[in-house]
Amino acid sequence: LAQPSLSRWSASLDDYFALDELEALAGAYTGSRSAADQLLFQVICEYEGTTRQSVQRVAMVFGSTAADVYERERIGRARYFIERDENDIGTVGQDTVANALASVDSSRLLRTITEFPVAASKQEVDKDVDRKLLQALADPCADTGGLGAPEHGLVYDVQFILPWLWSVVSSGAGADVRRLIDSNALGVAVAALSSESESVRKLAYFTLDVAYGLVTGARALFGRSQCALVLDTLRNSITGRTSDCFPRVPFTVTLFVATSLPIALRPEHSMYAATNRLMLRRPWLRYDEVPLLRAVLRASPEPAGSHEYVLRMASQMSRAFGQCADTFRRAHLVNTVLAHASTALSDVHAGRAALATVFHLASAHNAEPLALHV
Repeated sequence: LAQPSLSRWSASLDDYFALDELEALAGAYTGSRSAADQLLFQVICEYEGTTRQSVQRVAMVFGSTAADVYERERIGRARYFIERDENDIGTVGQDTVANALASVDSSRLLRTITEFPVAASKQEVDKDVDRKLLQALADPCADTGGLGAPEHGLVYDVQFILPWLWSVVSSGAGADVRRLIDSNALGVAVAALSSESESVRKLAYFTLDVAYGLVTGARALFGRSQCALVLDTLRNSITGRTSDCFPRVPFTVTLFVATSLPIALRPEHSMYAATNRLMLRRPWLRYDEVPLLRAVLRASPEPAGSHEYVLRMASQMSRAFGQCADTFRRAHLVNTVLAHASTALSDVHAGRAALATVFHLASAHNAEPLALHV
């Protein structure tokens, strides 16, 4: 449906109308992994490849926020396109960055972190993606190999959100660092360090390098020293990184760091003292342990909600059992979680987290690595 229009969009006199249509797509695009959003994402990428014009400024603001923003910006645009230089790809100002950060959902970003697809995406080598996406869009019950499943609409597409995050932090327009951390956007880049794809890890490393300078340079940010401590702990835990090598970090480490960044901004959080105590005691994280699991479960008295927090974090880590199997075995994760959940002192939330851990370990994608360690 898009290809006939894309050939027309390459004409310079139609740039104004092409951008209007592109902004309409950006308003309908929500950045998720659903079938409709993946098709829209391919159309936007096709526009960039066909017209040889950057879509960075348009793609940064998407969803419901884009419709209002772009409607206000259409005034005077025709004159801009007539008088602009042919090499001008558009500027990304502070207003654009602010609108971009406002267009993301923090709860969806958190779910993207906890359910991050650490395995390399099969979509990159699937030559029949378009047909499967259209089939999933027309029939939600169709067998598409999990591509475009309904639950994918609850998480952001990593192929979009990581380049989006890089555009925000590298724009040089003074991004709101607190919003960047508090919305869990920076945590997505941290979780991407566990990806099997080297290209994903490479972009995540570059994003974190720039973001580290933003965090340490934000003098007015409350909790700046705590956030810098979390990032320094992550940097000290990574060894072997060179200009050509981007090592993979276990999901047990990246998930803990990603969830600890927003906590560093909230001294009233139940896990604020425990996370700071761990990183102040040892300025790096070991790859062969589950952070805070034993320390919190053995603490007496423990802060309210701390047991539920670490157990839920352990249940999310168990999704990547194939990568963290040795760590879980050394930490006796299953025995620790089930023993704690079976005591009379545990609450219903701790029991649910324990059952979720067992469920994730016994899921289909963990069947083969689990059989090797039974």
